[in-house]
Amino acid sequence: MTYYNTTNEHGTQLAAFKEKARSQDDVIWGVFKSGAKMTPFEVSAILQDRGVHYPLTSIRRSIHTLTRVGLIEKTDQRGIGEYGRQNYKWKAI
Repeated sequence: MTYYNTTNEHGTQLAAFKEKARSQDDVIWGVFKSGAKMTPFEVSAILQDRGVHYPLTSIRRSIHTLTRVGLIEKTDQRGIGEYGRQNYKWKAI
């Protein structure tokens, strides 16, 4: 499951949200296939350079999903995020 139905959606709306989340997962997985280790902010910057604007929360959700299904993994490396705080980096397995 890639969409977390926290707002108890139903029917066609739920199906649309699931499809959008699945599509975002595919795009973000494509970014990680480059082999680079990236923070969510770095993924966001790459996507923005490509004209894709996902909310950071959606990128983090996708990273969680991709980690859970075993496509990427959290590393022990960190980088500075947009808010001046350390953020862990993930990489493709």
